[in-house]
Amino acid sequence: MKFLLSVFLSLFFLPALKAQTIDPNSASRKGDIEYLSPGDGESYVFQRATIIVRPSKQIIGSHSVRDFSFSISGDISGVHNGTVAISDDNQTITFLPDKPFALNEIVNATFSIAHAEDFAPLSYRFYITPMSDGVRRQALSALSQKIQEDYQTLMQSSASLPMGTDTIAFSPAVVVIDTMTTHEDGNIFFSPTGSIVSPFSFLAITSDTATESFPDSNNFLFLERVNVGCGNFRMQPDGTLTFFREYSSPTGGIFAGRIDHLDKNMHLIDTFQFAENAAANPNDLADLHDFQLLPNGHAILVSYDPRYINMKDTLLASGNASLIAIAPKADTNELVFGAIIQELDQNKNMIFQWRSWDHLKITDAAADIHMVPANPKDTIIDYVHINTAILDPKDNTIIASFRHQDEVAKISRTDGSFIWQWGGKHNQFSFSGPNPGDTTKFSHQHDPERIANGDITLFDNGNLRLKDTTIAGKDTVVNHPFTRALEYSLDEVNHKATVIWQYDSIPFCAAAGNVQRLANGNSMIGLGIVVQPSAIEVTPTGQRIFQMSIQKGAFSYRTYRFPFTPPLAVHQISSDNFPDIKSIYPNPAQTNATVYLTIEKSGLLTIDLLDVLGHTVRSKNEILNEAGSYTLDLDLHDLPSGTYYCKLSQNGNHIVRMIGVLK
Repeated sequence: MKFLLSVFLSLFFLPALKAQTIDPNSASRKGDIEYLSPGDGESYVFQRATIIVRPSKQIIGSHSVRDFSFSISGDISGVHNGTVAISDDNQTITFLPDKPFALNEIVNATFSIAHAEDFAPLSYRFYITPMSDGVRRQALSALSQKIQEDYQTLMQSSASLPMGTDTIAFSPAVVVIDTMTTHEDGNIFFSPTGSIVSPFSFLAITSDTATESFPDSNNFLFLERVNVGCGNFRMQPDGTLTFFREYSSPTGGIFAGRIDHLDKNMHLIDTFQFAENAAANPNDLADLHDFQLLPNGHAILVSYDPRYINMKDTLLASGNASLIAIAPKADTNELVFGAIIQELDQNKNMIFQWRSWDHLKITDAAADIHMVPANPKDTIIDYVHINTAILDPKDNTIIASFRHQDEVAKISRTDGSFIWQWGGKHNQFSFSGPNPGDTTKFSHQHDPERIANGDITLFDNGNLRLKDTTIAGKDTVVNHPFTRALEYSLDEVNHKATVIWQYDSIPFCAAAGNVQRLANGNSMIGLGIVVQPSAIEVTPTGQRIFQMSIQKGAFSYRTYRFPFTPPLAVHQISSDNFPDIKSIYPNPAQTNATVYLTIEKSGLLTIDLLDVLGHTVRSKNEILNEAGSYTLDLDLHDLPSGTYYCKLSQNGNHIVRMIGVLK
């Protein structure tokens, strides 16, 4: 992988010009334009960039889409025509060029409005990235594999930490539930993925009435095996379901991913991907860490933003003695990953984009390992590692969590600026609470959420917790990291963070995890990468009333409790010798598709294609003489557009995968 990435290191490197949201040459522009992307002077702009302009409300309200025009010209690619659209909330203008820009080129852009005498045309320029779409996908694939390897290392190391137990024999669907008293109504949503022993991934919904281990799918309200990886399986506010699906692209072996959106009957109704390249690269990598559907039908999602950086010079230029000391270990051409937050409207127009490169410094990472890899053979730096981006209902801003910066921040959706920064090297808040340890700052946190009373809950992983730190409310001194679930009252005017509630009687969780405040005041806590248990529910007074464990070596990125009525047909899976659909490509398809599958045992394989009512529209039997990987062609030419299910059955087991037909 290092060689594949290194062949591109001789590309021209553009200066790190900071994006600006308005034309700096016009004093009146501040009153005309609220948001502009790419900004004037912005570098590393993607080849298939969406150009976004948000004029002030009094300008856009009195004009039609024909009044807005863009003149876009690259000094290599020439003039770009494209499609102009007004967002569904009538606030933002977007322009999608009809062809990609050339690498390394300078683009001159002019935006004008007809019949707007008080609006002078806006002219500015931006600079296209030296990193092609193909190289970017290679980089994202390398990062995906590195994260999986890091998770496995953390899972292995967690077994030696205090409070862990090992009581469950291996099985892909094993769950142990121990319900001790009355709990909040609702069912448990989790997505166990990855195993040191044997890779597997599931979407699972279960009741919490069982009191013993059940590898039998009959105890699940819903269970579906997902090839390679999945995560963050949850219910959205409108009752629909979403999850991250990762798969291996059959066209190049590159890990890819997307957000799948299901209706209440588990039918696929939509998918969400990284907007910049979705048209050209439908298998581009979406990100597991967060996804949110907003009340107005918009979506907020996150992704990674790779660049090649001379890290040696970056560290030397920091002026920080400790960073200068590690500079000799740094690479002069390091692959460094920033973060992107996007907002899409209901028509999938990207109407807002925030890039960490314009706001967060690499040298503000919380640990040296996020600036210089611990392994000399490693060529990847993940200096931000965004794991949350949600709408703050209090004021319609964005709350984001940057794990590798030890920071939670509030971001303006108007111009992308920080409203405040909480934690990390640029912390603006004082920390306090009723217990001595409440001044302890969070570290490598996950899942800040605004709850109904206005407070913010937070899962504090504690990876970089200093040794000999006093646990809040206790006299115990620990010599290892510790994890807490927290509720803060946040005074956003005077910048004071006060601990209102916390729970720390849990194992150290090196990665992942979440805190969900339930309607009855209890807290559902997903413990991410621990040994066991994997999720608990506690009362406000700290009484543990529910816990669940899954197979050692697997973890669920987040675990939730939501009310759920299962569909009439539940996916049935047993744990041994079942067939597996690795991918269906293309999906959605028009006239035909290829199913990439594996079987673990020879014998008769039945292939059924079902419609949404469960009626069989295709059926075929195959005798397979040996276990292994196979391909199967699906003829779809006479089927109307819609959602279908490809079902493989063998030896009494079956697997079902959704496929869309789009004419």
